[in-house]
Amino acid sequence: MLAFIRHLNLSNTTLVCQDWGGVLGLTLLMEMPDRFKRFLIMKTGLMAGPVSSAAFEEWKADIVSNPNVPVEFVMQKNEPIINDAEAAAYAAQFCSGEWQGESFMAIGMTDKMLGPDVMNFMPTVIRECPKPLEIAEGGHVVQESGGLLIAERAMVHFGLLKT
Repeated sequence: MLAFIRHLNLSNTTLVCQDWGGVLGLTLLMEMPDRFKRFLIMKTGLMAGPVSSAAFEEWKADIVSNPNVPVEFVMQKNEPIINDAEAAAYAAQFCSGEWQGESFMAIGMTDKMLGPDVMNFMPTVIRECPKPLEIAEGGHVVQESGGLLIAERAMVHFGLLKT
């Protein structure tokens, strides 16, 4: 993100961070405060300080108890004004038709939050997503245990590096 912002030479920018995007976005303000004039924050945090609540624990329980919990259920449970059609849009296979680029995926096999059970679903919604690279010792922050291997395999897959 930092390189992207520098490449576009963005300034006088409004940063909008929502949900998990805030974990990344909020750090941009610290790294390049001169690039941002405004900031809109919605239900997010830095994962420092209070990061749990009864509702968050309930959300985690919903996900853990049913790895195939319908997205529509989660959306309508947590945002009651969403109607059935809007909830279905959140569950739509957004990448399967429009995405024309290349994909590569790596999975941390010991990731308890978004490991193989969750990530193996992604090729069903991302057009031509290949079988994932499995990082046996990889956890939730898979780039820490497999960063170099992931980068090398992705570059080979994208044709940017010869084996």
